[in-house]
Amino acid sequence: MLALGEWRIATDLVATRDLPRIVTPPVCGRRCPWCRNWALACAQTLPVFLLEQLGRIGVDPPRPTDLYKFEDPDRVSGLIAHRVTFHAVGKILSGPALWIEFERNARNYVRPPGAPEGLGLSLGSARQVPDKHSWEREVKGPLIEIDFRLPVPWVLTEPVPER
Repeated sequence: MLALGEWRIATDLVATRDLPRIVTPPVCGRRCPWCRNWALACAQTLPVFLLEQLGRIGVDPPRPTDLYKFEDPDRVSGLIAHRVTFHAVGKILSGPALWIEFERNARNYVRPPGAPEGLGLSLGSARQVPDKHSWEREVKGPLIEIDFRLPVPWVLTEPVPER
């Protein structure tokens, strides 16, 4: 049993570390500015304890399953709100509910104790999540979707893309 934020999960470390071989990378092949920026910025964006917890369950933080920005850069801080998703092979043993009760399609993002303001984490069984990926049926075992919403600094020397 391992901790990830407020959740307790059991993972298949070998199968999770094998996911990059199975998972189709984003359309950009991780070469777009957003993916390249995340690969450099994740170590300063995610708190050390979350980076360590992700590593213990076999997830490589610079290589998410999916990533996109959902707001323009903040005018004051320059931070850009992102959704960053990872997958692990395993089961959720305990933790907050995936969906907010009484709200249709409202995912429950929880700020882990010790995480900065603005960082939300949500875990769910891939079976509970409407987004399906073509590679999921190739995975041997149940999938956990690990989903972050968080502000990310722009660290590349090139300008922030318009879209």
